[in-house]
Amino acid sequence: YQTTLTNLTDMDASKTKFTLFGLKQFINKYNTSVDDTYTANDSKPKLKTRLSVFGGLSNNPFVNNPDNENSLFFGTELEIVQDKAQPKHAGFVNLRYIAENDNLQYSATQLALGYRFRFVNQDNFNVYAQTKFATLTNVNATYIVENPENPGNLIENEVSNTEFDAPLIFGLGADFKVGNGYITLIFDSLFAAFIDNEDNFPTDVALGYKFNL
Repeated sequence: YQTTLTNLTDMDASKTKFTLFGLKQFINKYNTSVDDTYTANDSKPKLKTRLSVFGGLSNNPFVNNPDNENSLFFGTELEIVQDKAQPKHAGFVNLRYIAENDNLQYSATQLALGYRFRFVNQDNFNVYAQTKFATLTNVNATYIVENPENPGNLIENEVSNTEFDAPLIFGLGADFKVGNGYITLIFDSLFAAFIDNEDNFPTDVALGYKFNL
């Protein structure tokens, strides 16, 4: 592509990167060189951040949960979007804590990186699909299992570990503009590409508020 650009314009394109911004800079430079009235706009896209806090209920759809128990969770998220009126694309860093309950002795702290695309994008509300493509999860759990040394007797098996995964967890969400931010509703874990759902229908719903920073 650099050779083609050089042949078309008689300008050195050896340092031109194959990105939208790099190609735009090269074209602006060429247009300016052949037209004194041309005004170049080669500024990089500006980004802005949004901070949200949320809480909700989850039946931990990727964890063995025979009685389909729901657990409380809460967390915070930093979302990065393009600084424009109605950005369609966003990246986010999500941190949440899932608490154990009396009948499901499972708790987890998860840090996730993700991407979302707004397929309905209006002034006052938007609807989006999202995926968590990388997670770092610290788990503490207690399971009742059969004693392998004494069949018929049950023992408690405690688990505590930290794992990194690339699960591609998919979900849906919506933001409703209120004040200087948004009320946000997310159905987080519908399914995952590389983690099996357990037998229960996934329930992982969060409600929160997102601030423009």
